[in-house]
Amino acid sequence: MKRLTLILALTALLLAFGGGCSRMKDAIQDDKRSMRYDETIKAYMSAVRWGYYDVAEGFIRHRDEKLEDSKPASLPDYDFLDRVRVSQYLLRSQRPTGDPDEMEVVVSWSFYHTDYGTVSTIIDQQLWWYQEDENSWYLDGALPDFKGALLSKAD
Repeated sequence: MKRLTLILALTALLLAFGGGCSRMKDAIQDDKRSMRYDETIKAYMSAVRWGYYDVAEGFIRHRDEKLEDSKPASLPDYDFLDRVRVSQYLLRSQRPTGDPDEMEVVVSWSFYHTDYGTVSTIIDQQLWWYQEDENSWYLDGALPDFKGALLSKAD
């Protein structure tokens, strides 16, 4: 009887401990994903802030594309972007979508174009998604539409 009680107790401990290991592993994985997200968002915003649009484009991939198909259909107007200066950006909000592999992000970009000299602000709504195989986050969208914001302001 004592032996059966001991075996049942050890089995219960192993099951409890085994489940704890699984939860611990998931928590560590979530922490790594979260840290990678923070690093990615900061790097992307910094690239846009300092005008490294070619670097910023490396963060863009539509969720339904494969890496080899991820080239944009049309290239940004680099002549225009070369004259855009971002004076400030503000991460206004970031929230999960309900899918653990997606985040909705809202960024406010204050910028001016060297030909116009007036500061404009645009609100950029972004959807970021996590590619588990590559341990990478990607923007399912495009670079901020600075040109569109200036053109709509001129109307």
